[in-house]
Amino acid sequence: MTRLIFWRLVQLPLLLLVIYTITFLLAWVMPGNPLLLDETRRPPPEIEEAMLAQYNLDDPVTFYFQYLRDATGVGYLARRLEGESIPPHAEVFNLGPSLKYKDWRVSEIIGDALPVSIQLGAAAILVALITGVAAGVAGAVWRDSIIDTATLSIVLIGISLPTFVTGAVLLVIFCLNLQWLPLGWGTPAQLILPTLTLSLPFAAYIARLTRLGMIDVLGSDFVRTARAKGLAPRRVVLKHALKVAFLPVLSFLGPAAAAAMTGSFVIEQVFNIPGMGQHFVDAVLNKDLFLIMGVVLTFSSLLIVFNLLVDIAYGLVDPRIEM
Repeated sequence: MTRLIFWRLVQLPLLLLVIYTITFLLAWVMPGNPLLLDETRRPPPEIEEAMLAQYNLDDPVTFYFQYLRDATGVGYLARRLEGESIPPHAEVFNLGPSLKYKDWRVSEIIGDALPVSIQLGAAAILVALITGVAAGVAGAVWRDSIIDTATLSIVLIGISLPTFVTGAVLLVIFCLNLQWLPLGWGTPAQLILPTLTLSLPFAAYIARLTRLGMIDVLGSDFVRTARAKGLAPRRVVLKHALKVAFLPVLSFLGPAAAAAMTGSFVIEQVFNIPGMGQHFVDAVLNKDLFLIMGVVLTFSSLLIVFNLLVDIAYGLVDPRIEM
């Protein structure tokens, strides 16, 4: 286990460097100029040229290494070692200023948006895990029954139906027509619909993985042995079979949790939620390079950390798996 954690921590900066490089290349070749505004607000050419030079937007090589130096904290450490005077509020990991949101830094935008996305994503994953595992176990235990057919139908709908369709339908029914739930963000009632919408595809995949895993495990020798010993059917299913069948679900939870907690721009657009996904879409549309890089690096870090946690959980759930 210790060896696994060590090697994953060694790989972390290398993976982030590769992701940073690919994201930078894709963002740089996008058409457009982040400093171009409409004609009534566009600065004079000399000011525009000075701003491009200030942020190194006229030199991709300089921008690449300068941003990498600041974002990793190397620039801050170098200034410390050189004895420069550093303001108390200076950022160790400097993600730069937003080019479109005046007087806002990328770290401030992410600091405001990330808790919102984490709250929504955590709630959605929790709902998906409970409903998906329950549906998968029920479908496997009562295989080829009406319950199993209903479970497979719901799984098919959850996987096939886009979230923007689900979200729009729920919004029209419960917010506009029935007016049972409010639209927006900030109260527990406003969390219900976006959570259900975001959790549906995750719950569908979890239900399918759980059902397939349970069907395989319920026919194994150790389950038959447990039943032959006279253990209660519920104990056999929930304590013995589910523990092994849950491993594929555990693998899925790592990237699923990272994807859910860093924000779904579709859900956030439909329900007007100020999360990470909305800012990422705006950053791409505006070619806000600093915000694009900051959001991608945040998402990538969470994804790698969640996958590491899943690998650690693997060893805890099933000690037979060597790490």
